[in-house]
Amino acid sequence: MKTYRKRISALLMALVIAMVAAIPALATALKPGIYTAGRTTSYADPETGKTVDGGTDIALGDSMCANILDKKVLVEYDGDKTYLTIGLGMMSYIKKDSVTVQVQQKNGKYKDVHAEYTGKSILDGDDCYHYRFEVPDATARFSPRFYVMPMSRYVQFFGQVNTTPVAGNTTSFKAEKGTAAGIAQAAKHKKARTAWTIVICVVAAAVIATVCILLIKKKGKKNDKK
Repeated sequence: MKTYRKRISALLMALVIAMVAAIPALATALKPGIYTAGRTTSYADPETGKTVDGGTDIALGDSMCANILDKKVLVEYDGDKTYLTIGLGMMSYIKKDSVTVQVQQKNGKYKDVHAEYTGKSILDGDDCYHYRFEVPDATARFSPRFYVMPMSRYVQFFGQVNTTPVAGNTTSFKAEKGTAAGIAQAAKHKKARTAWTIVICVVAAAVIATVCILLIKKKGKKNDKK
């Protein structure tokens, strides 16, 4: 009987701890707004270590990709969807209408996404074109692909946000999504959803506790009869 009670109590405690741990996670999630983040690049697929465009000089490719991609990424979250805006430099060597972007989905596979041209700036003395696209979350890997005219072939590499997004836009990119009113409304809705999630966790914990108590009592009655 004592062993049985200990097992039930341990299970109950584990469930309560898990639910309590989930609450801070909700609070620390990215809030609706506009952010600036750093990025990392890799010529080869970070998961396989192999290139996807047929290139063999990975060291040279890493250097080229690091120079092409702007060091800052614009992150936009409207409470529902997340968007990244990246800058591709050296555009005088790239065929403008050849740029496409793939994004890694939650299942691990890459998917072609709509990359919207939003403007341009200057990066290291050359044109830098800005492209905005939707991602599952701010840390999802993205993979630009474009035709490099001097090389007479397509080049594809990988990028990913690698720093905690900081509120505000300190990039040269234009924020398209989430006006002040839209972000405020999204934040209000997210706050309401978070509150309901916490309520559901508390109610679930209470129900589990009640069921455990009833099971202990039922087990006790059976032992008394014996």
